[in-house]
Amino acid sequence: MSGRFSARGIAVRLFLTCWLIYSLHFATNIVREIYLGLAIGDHLSFRVDEYGGMHDDLFETPGRGWHIGNNPGASMLGAVPYALTRPLVDRIVARVNRQRAASGAQPPAYNSPWPKARQFFADSWRRGYDVKFALAALVMQMFCMAPLTAASVVLMFYVLRRVSASDRKSLWLALLYAFGTPVFFRTGFLNQNMLVGYFALAGFAALWLWGTRNAAIVAGLAAGICVLLDYSGGVMAAGLLVYCLLRQRARLA
Repeated sequence: MSGRFSARGIAVRLFLTCWLIYSLHFATNIVREIYLGLAIGDHLSFRVDEYGGMHDDLFETPGRGWHIGNNPGASMLGAVPYALTRPLVDRIVARVNRQRAASGAQPPAYNSPWPKARQFFADSWRRGYDVKFALAALVMQMFCMAPLTAASVVLMFYVLRRVSASDRKSLWLALLYAFGTPVFFRTGFLNQNMLVGYFALAGFAALWLWGTRNAAIVAGLAAGICVLLDYSGGVMAAGLLVYCLLRQRARLA
């Protein structure tokens, strides 16, 4: 492999391959982050009043409306591709809902062993949100989760390349990370935990591979994004800070 393509050539092919495969395995799982992503893309608002009661992690504060029970970072990232594709999504949703209203159709049976899943589908259908949810999940996965995960695979390739000094070995190990770990499954839908891992990896790689002042800035930005994504990101931020201080101490010694 190293004789046929440069490291950059391998990285480009690896990114495109992973992005394509991840996109083909998207799931229409509706997680709490999607509701806020829709609200940001639709109204530039952090309130999810229109989806109140549709998810256990949505809560209402009297006088302040409904919100999701987590940090907003993943929703903010997912809102970007959704906002860009919203005109097309809105047209499709409006057409489907008009056809249903004209036909007087009722929610079809949803073959699921879980009562809450069946209730959610029927409620989404009646409110006219089922197609919107599915399209939003697709857009956020294909143009947010999938490319970010593919980028993390490329980053893993470069980290492994520094360790092994072998393009071939690094490529196969990066592919193992991409498709032989929970990364493959969790890339199927907007997932803040995986995003925390990706940005923490980016911060670590910047400090380890570059070891410069600019690397510390990148690591600090990555740490901040980790906290914005999830409360657990504080652990990653603390780890990056400790590693940065240790690297600085080693340079000065």
